Amino acid sequence: MIGQSVLKNVLENNLKGLFKSKNSKQAQYPRFDFIKEFLLRKDFNGFTSEDLFIMQFIKKGWGQDIATLSNMAESLVNLSIKNPHDKQYISLIDEVVIRALHPKVNPYRKDISKVNNFGKFGYFLEHLNIVLGSYQRIAGNKYIELNEKISNHLLRMSMSYSNYHADLLPNANMKWSADQAAIIYSLWLFDQNNSTNLSGEIAEKWLRTYESPADYDLFESMVAKDIVFQSPQYGVGEVGYDEIIAQAKYYMTGFENVTFTARAWLPGVDETTLKADGSVRVYGTWKGNSIASGKSFSLDSYHYFSVKDGKISQSGDFFDATGMVIATQADPETDQTEE
Repeated sequence: MIGQSVLKNVLENNLKGLFKSKNSKQAQYPRFDFIKEFLLRKDFNGFTSEDLFIMQFIKKGWGQDIATLSNMAESLVNLSIKNPHDKQYISLIDEVVIRALHPKVNPYRKDISKVNNFGKFGYFLEHLNIVLGSYQRIAGNKYIELNEKISNHLLRMSMSYSNYHADLLPNANMKWSADQAAIIYSLWLFDQNNSTNLSGEIAEKWLRTYESPADYDLFESMVAKDIVFQSPQYGVGEVGYDEIIAQAKYYMTGFENVTFTARAWLPGVDETTLKADGSVRVYGTWKGNSIASGKSFSLDSYHYFSVKDGKISQSGDFFDATGMVIATQADPETDQTEE
């Protein structure tokens, strides 16, 4: 059971007692001072129960240490953005990386640069990737090679499963959406820092669900409930979840032998800054035929996608949807009545 003194401290002091620094009376930000003191300590050899209160009642952790470090890294990025002239955050985030790579924190128990196969340690790697991406955001490219290597490993592991959820631990089958969201975020962060588009493969998988044989269940699982979708139909404009689901059912049940040939996948850009924003766009050609009429179609198209928490949150289709429907309609029956 949780020690009564610890529980009482949490409830009565709203966690403040767990983050007090030695000079908390004078400190304006006692929690930051506590973290700063921890990061400047030169004898780090793994977390103790004094560093992480959860270790007071869970002796053998399963990743609270690396999760704590990724939270620290994100906080230091925010502080650095808010106070760009204060260089202490750069030195502190360097200490976060050092601790994240420490053999007492990393599950490989050795220098991670000598690890050839990262394996199924998705939980550790997602948080380490956030740490490395946060470091690059404010401190430079010192760890970019490791950041890229981990990003590609997490992407391959995620895409190897039909539900796009990477393994989190080598000896456990659990897969949590919250952790997959963190993986996607770490890839997005790498994309933001380096003008790349690692998350574009998810968008490609989404388009493939329309190809024959169509995979409606997979399509539905990839759509965010609050999606904003630009319809290709004349005069419709932006619609939401129900409309895109209805469109998918129409195309998937009304057409067969459907294929999509991409001509170019490109990174999306922010309309104001014209810098890569983590979205993706594609130009290509759809082909197939109507089940009802047997008529074929060939249709040039343009699509864009934004990914949030592992799902498509924004998307747009641009092609002559109305023209395609009209062109593939069955011919009107002629009156064959004999005179």
